Amino acid sequence: MRRIGRKISGWCLAGAMILSMLNVPLGVKSVEAAGEAYPGSHVLTTDRDVPRDGNIFVEVSGNMKKQDIAEAIDRINEIRKEACDKGYAMPNDLNGDHSTTETLKPSDYVPVTWSLGLENHAIIRAAEASIRRGHVRPNSKNEYAWDMITINETPIWLENLAYGYNYDGSYSFLDAINGWYSEKDKYLNNGSSNDYGHYQLMINPKIKCVGLGMFNNPKGYYKNYIAGEFAHSQGANDMQASFGYNGSYIQIVELSKEFITGITISGTSIYTKGIGGNMSATVSTNLTDSYTAKVYSGATWTSSDTDVATVSSTGEITALSSGTSTITVSVSNGTSEFTDSCEICVLPEGTTIESVSNPAQITVENRTNPDLPPTVKANLSDGSKIDIAVKWDDYDKKLLNTYFESNDFEIAGNAFGYEVTQKVHVKAYPSSSIKCYPYSSTVTTPSGTAPTLPQGYIMFPDFEYDHLPMDWDQDSVDHYKDRKGGSFVVEGLTATHFVTDNEPVQVPSQFTLKVTPATVTKVVYNENDITVPSGTEPTYPVPEVTWSNGDVDTAASPKPEYGYMVWDETEDFLNGYKKREGGTYTITGRFHDAVNDVDYGTDTMVTVKVSPAYISKVEYDDKDIKVENGTDPTSLLPKEAKITWSNGDVTTEAIEWNKIQEGSYINMTGGEFNATGNVLYHKVHVKIIVAKPKIKSVEEFSTITTLEGIYPELPKEAEVTWNNGKVSSEKIKWDEIPEENIFDVDKTFKVSGTLSEIDDENNKVSIEIKVEPKSLVSLSWKTMPKNTIFYDKYSLTNEKGTLVAEFDNGTTQGFGMDSRSIMWSGYDESSLAPTQTVTFSYTYTNSKGSVTKSVTLDIELHLMKSIQFKPPIQLEYLEGQDLKLKGMAVSITYDNDVVSVIDVANEYAAGTVGDKFTLALLDADENSVAFENLAAGKYDLKINCRSEEDSYVVKVKKPIRDSVAEFDDSTETSFPYGATDEEIIAALVGAEVTVPCASDETVEVILTEDMISEIVTDSQDADGNDIKKITIILTNDAEGDPVVTYAYVTVAKKPEPTPTPTSEPTSGPTADPSEDPSGSPTGVPTGNPDAMPSTEPSGTPTSVPTAEPGVTPTSDPTSAPTELPVAPPGGEDDLTPGMKVYVGEGVYVINEDGSVTFNGTTNKKIKTLVIPDTITIGDKVYPVTTIGKNAFKGYKKLTKVTIGKNVTKIGSKAFYKAKKLKTIIIKTRKLKKKSIGSKAFKGIYKKAKFKCPKSKKKNYKKWIRKAGAPKKAKYK
Repeated sequence: MRRIGRKISGWCLAGAMILSMLNVPLGVKSVEAAGEAYPGSHVLTTDRDVPRDGNIFVEVSGNMKKQDIAEAIDRINEIRKEACDKGYAMPNDLNGDHSTTETLKPSDYVPVTWSLGLENHAIIRAAEASIRRGHVRPNSKNEYAWDMITINETPIWLENLAYGYNYDGSYSFLDAINGWYSEKDKYLNNGSSNDYGHYQLMINPKIKCVGLGMFNNPKGYYKNYIAGEFAHSQGANDMQASFGYNGSYIQIVELSKEFITGITISGTSIYTKGIGGNMSATVSTNLTDSYTAKVYSGATWTSSDTDVATVSSTGEITALSSGTSTITVSVSNGTSEFTDSCEICVLPEGTTIESVSNPAQITVENRTNPDLPPTVKANLSDGSKIDIAVKWDDYDKKLLNTYFESNDFEIAGNAFGYEVTQKVHVKAYPSSSIKCYPYSSTVTTPSGTAPTLPQGYIMFPDFEYDHLPMDWDQDSVDHYKDRKGGSFVVEGLTATHFVTDNEPVQVPSQFTLKVTPATVTKVVYNENDITVPSGTEPTYPVPEVTWSNGDVDTAASPKPEYGYMVWDETEDFLNGYKKREGGTYTITGRFHDAVNDVDYGTDTMVTVKVSPAYISKVEYDDKDIKVENGTDPTSLLPKEAKITWSNGDVTTEAIEWNKIQEGSYINMTGGEFNATGNVLYHKVHVKIIVAKPKIKSVEEFSTITTLEGIYPELPKEAEVTWNNGKVSSEKIKWDEIPEENIFDVDKTFKVSGTLSEIDDENNKVSIEIKVEPKSLVSLSWKTMPKNTIFYDKYSLTNEKGTLVAEFDNGTTQGFGMDSRSIMWSGYDESSLAPTQTVTFSYTYTNSKGSVTKSVTLDIELHLMKSIQFKPPIQLEYLEGQDLKLKGMAVSITYDNDVVSVIDVANEYAAGTVGDKFTLALLDADENSVAFENLAAGKYDLKINCRSEEDSYVVKVKKPIRDSVAEFDDSTETSFPYGATDEEIIAALVGAEVTVPCASDETVEVILTEDMISEIVTDSQDADGNDIKKITIILTNDAEGDPVVTYAYVTVAKKPEPTPTPTSEPTSGPTADPSEDPSGSPTGVPTGNPDAMPSTEPSGTPTSVPTAEPGVTPTSDPTSAPTELPVAPPGGEDDLTPGMKVYVGEGVYVINEDGSVTFNGTTNKKIKTLVIPDTITIGDKVYPVTTIGKNAFKGYKKLTKVTIGKNVTKIGSKAFYKAKKLKTIIIKTRKLKKKSIGSKAFKGIYKKAKFKCPKSKKKNYKKWIRKAGAPKKAKYK
């Protein structure tokens, strides 16, 4: 209690130091390995075994460098002795201001000693100070060093702290002590205790022991933290030894939960059933520098599915069963709870995740966040799939902001350590929402003056297209010419065509054009006389009018909507032209401006002359008159007409009608005609419409009969009586008779119909039909059974046949011979009689009784007379081959000499052996062995059929591995110069070779293409011809390795050209020839193999040029060329299409168009291949456009190919079975869908990687796969 209220002083210079009086309880320090999370580190305990309420234990990681303890104690004692010897002021034991009256004496000097207990707590405090600077500990109790548990009976009295910036770890105890010592000047010059507390503590004569602790925290602001714990006395159990720590350590620190601001979880996320692991949690705090620390203990751990996995209080995971679970860690500080979770996945036992599939693309609307899937599919090693959680990275939200075009982007995610990608397609900004606005919504101009048209702008939520030129509708703009003026909406489109996902678009816009009206500037009147007939209003003269906008209206093109003449409405003006007798009068008027609603200033006068009136119109009731057929319409005609005169007068006059003929209204068709008459010599007429005659009555029919299923014969006509008294016969159209009616036996039904050519409501007819039942007439075969002759036993029930029953109504009914309606008699399937007669009967019953009809069928049976076995063609095999049954057969002869042959190979392949015969391959011990992968030895091949048996001896010989086989005499083994491997293989397929076997035996083998594995040049014969070694794969041994033999063929050497001598040949070359001889030498040249012969040799060459004249060349040249000639002897000008040339190791063929085809290499063991863009022969450059058919087929060493940029075609099987080909770099962009041949990439490495031009990747991937590339190949 005596320490309550004591001061804490602090000071900071090069290294910061803090002093306080602390009573330190000391716990026993223990050290343990930190484990996998901190390899090489050790864990140091704190002064508590478990965290107290409101606290957790966290791990503070850092380093400690071993210090010179003796040096530190000597320095402190040196400082203490100096203060006593020089009589400095007496220190204040409670860390207050030092005494001003009492001084130290030499006798006060007491040397301090080192305390192991204090060192223990000093290390804890140094680590605590690195996360919470100052003397208050970071736990929830607001404790100081003096509150720590005391051990070894050495309690803490005071504490000094020091911080150092040194990043290299060179900061030491001595640096801290000297830093504290630097406060001496302020101590001597009457500073306050806050200025010199650290120094005062060191020289306090009551201090008897000290312990220093260093902790280098790389996450701390100062990096280096040193605590010094000082005590008045040293306990009896304390020691002056030091821990001597040196290296990486983790100090456990008790941390108050109140400092926690968050928690994060980390650790292994994928487990296998039965195999556990550890999760860890890290808390963030509001301590110094927002320190973060790993939780040691005190957090709460839970698992959402304890059937899948459980978690301990320290984060240890126990995986129990396959599935997923959420591991949650939480810490509560009383007011807030901080949690974090992590999905873990427990895989089925024995499985691993091979890959994780990307989810399907998400399509979202503009500026809409995509709903990212919480899980993705993981592909396990056993072929199954499971859902696993995925965490998606943050992405730039601006990618969601589209405008005229849509946008595609990818969001990266992590699913338990596997990178996944979510493709997002953002739709373009809705076109209906894109608006273009004019900078001026209203433009005003006088009529006739062209307006200034505004530009436009488009506003998006986060972007603006401004000052856009516009294409305004010119017809709307031209309203500025309108005389009336007005307000007009002008629509338009942006001149810019904005690029969209589809066609480029222009954005619509509009503005209001306001036009002020034009005014009249001049009027010229027409004052000529007007002459009109009585009753006709005059056409009044139109003036010529000029407007302020430049428009001119004339009599030829008046515009009354803009202006018109206004005449004074006098009696003459209103009625003068209507007088029947005519006359003359004068009218007065003026022009009225309708645009501005004003009269023009001057008047005009015009004389009107009217001629007498005439009849202008005759009116009477001329509506059509409708009458029934047979009715006279005369009495219905109108009696008088109204006469209108041209001057407007109206009179009424009588009409005289002509006589109507009777045939016009009495007939069988009806129709129309005109009744005619006149009034005042004007002809008039009225249309008379006569209706068609109507039916008065229709003939009735008696009941008729028909047989079941037979449609009856119905009357074709009926007699009709009409309302005009006439009678006729009319055709009948009967309704369709429902099929079920004619099968409704012994019943009567009614059929209705209509008179087909008469449109009348009474045109209906009907008749009743009675149905009589049908009767069976006969039974016969339609299709007899295919087989009536049987072998071994009767099996008529398995045959198919069809019977036909015929009825008296002409109908038939078919039955299968196995139908339940057909009865069999006279058939015994178990009988062995040579013949049987089988009767088939059918009974039909109707209301009149039953009738039965029958047919018969004669059948035969034949039994086996003899059986014969035939052995397979091949009875000798090589070890490892499979048994072949080709040629093996069983022949059975019956008593009618018919022979049945069983093809054993076909039946064995079809799996029907047991049904017809049994087959076994027996070794010497009579044990049955498999037909596949035969071992060397002798076997019996036994066959049993119908209790008869036969057997054959099968010999399996063991081939001698890597032996030399011999071709038979009929096989051609010599080939011309330039013969390719493919040509040699084609020639050898089908050849017979004799293969040496064990025990001096041999086997003859017929070669197939697949057996020939490799062709290499082995040597040369004495004539310089190449000896080719053919590797033949005979079979595979028990381990699956191929068993091979070899055979040899000869390929002729390159033919020698005939040299061209000079006109004066010499006897031999000169001693020092200056030029090479023309033509190619007959042997291999001894000089530079790349040199080409000249066209004009200086003399006649010897067969092989030598260094000195007169020397005869040996048959063997002294050196061989390193490269084949690049052109024929005549030079590049002699190259013709189809010619084969050699450049480097490449073999090329000249094409018609001047390009070349790459047909392979002279070195079949090449590993890396570059197909060049071009080759050069002489001075001419040839583009390489084609990779030939089978060019690199079977290249077993080839691993990487680069295809040049000029290649347009890859031949079929170009890289067929190049099994190690892993990398294919394609530079060309010229390949087409059909330019990659079939199987071009079949049989290459199953996980090969194709690197394609980015713009061609999609198509190339599809075409290359079609050309046989492996399914697991990758494309970049």
